[in-house]
Amino acid sequence: MEKEGAKLMERKSNHLVLFYITNRPDVAIIAEKYGVDRIWIDLERLGKEERQKQMNTVKSQHSISDISTIKPLLTKAELMVRINPWNENSPQEIE
Repeated sequence: MEKEGAKLMERKSNHLVLFYITNRPDVAIIAEKYGVDRIWIDLERLGKEERQKQMNTVKSQHSISDISTIKPLLTKAELMVRINPWNENSPQEIE
């Protein structure tokens, strides 16, 4: 884990770390090809509607199965998954 943190710090100091939120395999491949560092699967649902009700934002419809679809396609980019804020169901959601 320590080496991964050092690797991330090195990457951050060299360039802006780019994220792209998608669960579409074709888009993830293109994003990685053009330099995106992290492909982001967004599983967060709890409280999102309330927090973002006044904002013009996209509410993703990603699912847990998207992780196993996207992960094998990535050769350089890291996969990042946003989950719900900590709650009583978090242990089951994370497992």
